Amino acid sequence: MRQKQVNETTTRFPKNMSSQTKIETPADHIDPDLQLVDGPTLLQRLFPEQCRPTHRWLQTQIKRKAIPSTKIGHLRFYIPAAVRGALEKRTIGPRSR
Repeated sequence: MRQKQVNETTTRFPKNMSSQTKIETPADHIDPDLQLVDGPTLLQRLFPEQCRPTHRWLQTQIKRKAIPSTKIGHLRFYIPAAVRGALEKRTIGPRSR
């Protein structure tokens, strides 16, 4: 089997672009709170480490329809800003005496 020789001039970048140049994508301009994230990332963004709930708690909240989520195929994603808003609606204020 012959191996294909790679030419030194063959690169993944156009000639006028160095490998250090960052290519901007549409996702670079989206606020991180509005991007779709998975469950562990959502919990990291919303809760400090010392009081972070478990992934099981998150699944329970989804089943109760307390937290909005989007299912794509067999994967579930969340928008952190929407989840934060849903959790704030459920916040219990001080008792009136």
